[in-house]
Amino acid sequence: MFLAFTGNLAATEPEAVDFGREIRPLLSDRCFSCHGPDEENRESDLRVDRLQSLLEERGGYRAIVPGDSAASELVQRISSTDESLVMPPPDMGKPLSTEEIEKIRRWVDAGAPWQQHWAYEQPKWTPTPQVVLREQSGDQQNWIDAFIAQELQKVGGRFSPPANPTTLARRLAFDLTGLPPEFSAVETLSAGDSDALSRYVDRLLASPAFGERLAMYWLDLVRFADTVGYHGDQDHSISPYRDYVVNALNDNRPFNLFTIDQLAGDLVDEPTT
Repeated sequence: MFLAFTGNLAATEPEAVDFGREIRPLLSDRCFSCHGPDEENRESDLRVDRLQSLLEERGGYRAIVPGDSAASELVQRISSTDESLVMPPPDMGKPLSTEEIEKIRRWVDAGAPWQQHWAYEQPKWTPTPQVVLREQSGDQQNWIDAFIAQELQKVGGRFSPPANPTTLARRLAFDLTGLPPEFSAVETLSAGDSDALSRYVDRLLASPAFGERLAMYWLDLVRFADTVGYHGDQDHSISPYRDYVVNALNDNRPFNLFTIDQLAGDLVDEPTT
């Protein structure tokens, strides 16, 4: 009886709160406008975008006392029912929900672990999960499958059944080139050759259409256009830049060099057009 009871407790134990994914977005959305990096709009010297400011002694209290949400002024203020004290202020129109308040409380009680923005974190190798892929036919083909299986098991999900050759050929062709597959590709995949899929993917990646397809996302982000867009909407010659992006992607140019080319290409040694 005792073992069964403790097992239930373990099953309902709340998961750890991820600061970068769950807490920083809340602070950014609800707090940064008054307590963030913008000096002109900051309401006080408290900055919730900096851990040191949150931990600073402020005449008998701290915004955050790691491991003790009850002693943390931030938690007291977001939990308050007094409209003159509660944060964010009611007139801001962005109240925290009960669930969001509880997340912040749990984060503080866990010691308020802090992380830099993910873009500044050093990448770390994650070991491949040791899971059994019961639903997947055949041997495990890719280490990514193990990560997917781990997440599926958490939610009681299952792998989809393998796609038929026609569906698989269409998915790969449209995803990688934006074009429909050739009928010969469907025939090849249907033949059952174990290496046919890899060869088909390699052929799609080697196609000029691959760079054209991938370039669409980049060119959308940089707002590529062949006309000015104002007044007379005059033409201007931007197509060489388009061609550069397509060729760089097809040539598998390293991303750091791809970035330098566009931001500081005139400053590199022996720059080309």
